[in-house]
Amino acid sequence: MERSEVLKLLDLPETKISVYRTRPKIELRGRISRSLVEEISRLKGEPEWMLKLRLRSLELFEKLPFSNWLQGIDELDLDELAHYVKPETEIRSSWEEIPEDIRRVYEQLGLPEIEAKILAGLATQYDSENVYLGFKKYLEELGVILMDMSEAVVKYPDLVKRYF
Repeated sequence: MERSEVLKLLDLPETKISVYRTRPKIELRGRISRSLVEEISRLKGEPEWMLKLRLRSLELFEKLPFSNWLQGIDELDLDELAHYVKPETEIRSSWEEIPEDIRRVYEQLGLPEIEAKILAGLATQYDSENVYLGFKKYLEELGVILMDMSEAVVKYPDLVKRYF
C-alpha cells in the first residue's frame, strides 16, 4: 500500500500534541558510567551476556572524541541527562489498561485508530519502556514474534545474539 493510500485511509484530523509529563517510577540521571549501565541492566533483568555487550559498547563510546559537529551540543548538561525512565505501569495488551495520562498521548497521536485500521501489531514505548503491545492472534499462530528487547533477551537469547 502506498503512503498516500495509508494516509487517506486513516483520515486523521490534524492535532496539536500536548506534552504530558508523568511521574516516573524510576529515573536514572547523570553522566553515562559503568555503574549506570550496570544499574539499567539490573533493573531490566538482563542476562550477563547482554550486560557484557553493553559494557563493551561503553568502553568503545568512551574512546570516541566528544562530537563538535552539532551546534550547541557543548551546552548539553550531561550530568542532568536522563538515561533511563520507567513509567508507573507495566506492559499492557489493551488500550483501556494503559494509565489515562499515557493513553491520552497515544490517542492524540491516533495510535489506537491506526492500529485498528492498518496494523497487525503495535508496540509503543513511553520513556524507556514499552507500555503497550497489541498483536493479531493469527500472526502469533504463524510463529511471528513481537516483543520488547528486554523480554526477547531472556526468552530468545540465541536469536537476539545472532543479530548483535
